[in-house]
Amino acid sequence: MTPSRRALQYEQVIRQGFQLLEQQKAYTQADILRKLESLGKRISAASLSNILNGNRKGKEVLRRGGEGMLEIVRNELGYDFDEAQMSFNTDRVAENWKPYIIPEKEKAPVVADTEHPVFHSEGRWPINQKVAFLSSAQDEVVEVGIRLRTFANYFTSRNEHEFKLPIYELLERGVHFKAYLLDPECQEARLYFDDRARVQEEELGAIEKIRSVLRKLSQVIKEAEAQQFPGKFQVYLYKHVPYNHFLIVDGERGHGKIAVSPYLYGINRANCPVVELAKQSNRDLFRRYYQSFQFLSRDARLWQG
Repeated sequence: MTPSRRALQYEQVIRQGFQLLEQQKAYTQADILRKLESLGKRISAASLSNILNGNRKGKEVLRRGGEGMLEIVRNELGYDFDEAQMSFNTDRVAENWKPYIIPEKEKAPVVADTEHPVFHSEGRWPINQKVAFLSSAQDEVVEVGIRLRTFANYFTSRNEHEFKLPIYELLERGVHFKAYLLDPECQEARLYFDDRARVQEEELGAIEKIRSVLRKLSQVIKEAEAQQFPGKFQVYLYKHVPYNHFLIVDGERGHGKIAVSPYLYGINRANCPVVELAKQSNRDLFRRYYQSFQFLSRDARLWQG
């Protein structure tokens, strides 16, 4: 494709894409600009206005705006651009398309929106803070712990409006929830709890407590399956010495975020500090922690109850 035709294609993508998003999503130019910036495809308000009015801008502006608009339309509407016809194919959506709303830069669902991670020295979050952190999920929520006893108790021992129903609302929206626990049958679990018990006697009975938690979670799984939610609630067991608690929202997406709590030796896990990271503003550190989760979970087995 010649450079001039590529520029014309990007121009058509921007103009047609905006028209579709305006009609089907009621987006304004300001909304689109924030989404483009969120994708790292920022163009100025004047440039967008000029393109929409038929006043073509420079090739680089058209490229950034066109690539960003393609991503927005494909994710939010499911339409692909037909290069031969120089138009979006609105007769059908792309195969295996799942709606995904590109967050806007100024309204992105990110708590840690500064250059630096947010450090919560007080330890485990109150239940309402945890629910607020999870509420922005569009694809997947992952929680990695050791016993996840508090997590299970949120479903069984708290008012359902505090935690269970908000999680079910995520499942209803098609968000998948994956919970990872330490496999109570593995040698790593025995080594870990025997070592912890040297300074925390209550850890001696931890393996049986994991089994008790699994029995509770089996009821959660059955109830969620009975509801036939679009999103799945799944429990996995891993066989590694635990180092951190992870709470991950949309880790594969640009707006992903993660809360990590390191397990301090001899300290009650509920009192270990929490570090909150947003992928948009802490990309390198986010990647390191997310890779650690991937190594931990890659050989985990799905627990069927």
